[in-house]
Parts: sequence; structure tokens; C-alpha cells
Amino acid sequence: MILCAGLSLLGLAARMDVWLIESIARVIPGPFPHTLGMVAHWLATITIAFGLPLLLLVIPAHWRRLVIAVSIVMSIAAWIPVLALAAHSPSLSMPLVAGIWSGICAITYATRHRMPCDVHPSASA
Repeated sequence: MILCAGLSLLGLAARMDVWLIESIARVIPGPFPHTLGMVAHWLATITIAFGLPLLLLVIPAHWRRLVIAVSIVMSIAAWIPVLALAAHSPSLSMPLVAGIWSGICAITYATRHRMPCDVHPSASA
């Protein structure tokens, strides 16, 4: 969340949103008159920043964590053309950054620590 807030304060999130809008405008022409609003952006960012690590830290096996993290980030990215088709400005840079960064941090933590879900029942006997 601090990374997203910092990017937002520095104006880098707005630049990434403009880049997303320009790149999607090549495929889906036309103006995007509607916006999601800052409340929706921050709610999505908070949900992803805390929900993804919570999910990844209770899933056993490293490959499963990686598949879930990549799937969630790809699902967030898939909303960009959906929003553009609905005439909304596809500005999802903060949720994308939150998903990528929190996924990397959670997977790194899980690979360096012994997680309770990774312990096999036969190992404790």
C-alpha cells in the first residue's frame, strides 16, 4: 500500500494509467468518458494488496502459489479491455502494482520460511 501511495503521490501511477489508456486506444478507439473514481481504485488496491498475500500464505506448494499469483495478476490485467469496452477509463495501474508487488513478497516469504500448510502430517509423527 505504501508503494502504491508513493507512486500515486509522485504522479507515476497517473503516467502508467495514461500509458494504459493510450495502448488500449489503439485497439478500442473512442473516448472513455466514465471513470471509476479514487474510492474504487483504493478499495481494489487494498483488497488485492492484503487479500493476495493472505491467500498465497495458506496455499501449500510453491508451484500452486505461483499459479495463483500469476492468475490473479492476469485477471486484473484482463479488466483493462473490459473497462474500455464499457466506456470507462481503464486506469488500473495501482491494483496491478499492488498485485505484482504483494505476490512477489508473499511468494518470497513463503519460499524462505516453513509454512504450516507445507508441513506433511507424516513428518510430525
